[in-house]
Amino acid sequence: MISIVNLAKTYLDGDRLVEVLLGLSLEVSTGASLAVTGPSGSGKSTLLNIIAGLVQADAGSVEVELDGRRVALQTCTEQERTSFRRQNIGYVHQFFNLVPTLTAWENVALPGVLNKKSAVRDRAIALLAEFGLEDRAEAFPDVLSGGEQQRVAVARAMIIEPAVVLADEPTGNLDQENTDAVTRLLFDCCDQFSTTLIVATHSEAVATLADARLDLGMTKLGVSGD
Repeated sequence: MISIVNLAKTYLDGDRLVEVLLGLSLEVSTGASLAVTGPSGSGKSTLLNIIAGLVQADAGSVEVELDGRRVALQTCTEQERTSFRRQNIGYVHQFFNLVPTLTAWENVALPGVLNKKSAVRDRAIALLAEFGLEDRAEAFPDVLSGGEQQRVAVARAMIIEPAVVLADEPTGNLDQENTDAVTRLLFDCCDQFSTTLIVATHSEAVATLADARLDLGMTKLGVSGD
């Protein structure tokens, strides 16, 4: 379970203080899915980055329960947050973030290699096959279409069977056909592994697939995945 209490984050934009999150509280149950919606600049990406331990909140707490133990990210060191993220978080970016010098299967396998998992090549190629990309395993990102690159990115996020998947506008650069395909893969994979999914999106079609929704454009900032 992910539990967030009174989360606050502000940024300086020149001389102006911008509050993107203010007093945000929410819970998402293990295996549930949450769509985070709202206009650009409302804090969707910031929220995901705080849960991933990439950004620290100014106030409030973020706790993730894993196998009966609770990890309080606000009290972790940078090294502890990095280790937590590497072992438990799958991240899907809007702009794919594939390593250009690695092939499709090497990109997928990378989190497994970093976590010293065994048989990561076989697992990576099996995932690519599940995603309809078996014949693209040796291809480099620059010869893959946008839809193919995003499917590789989803497979990479799933390679370690993470406890949590964070997807930041995963269909923002895709046409409708690829949006449908990537969305289906993302939700189906998380269902298969009972993975908690939090997806930031502008897409109403994507948001309606989630168990719950948090609209950061609304004044009431709270949602439960129960």
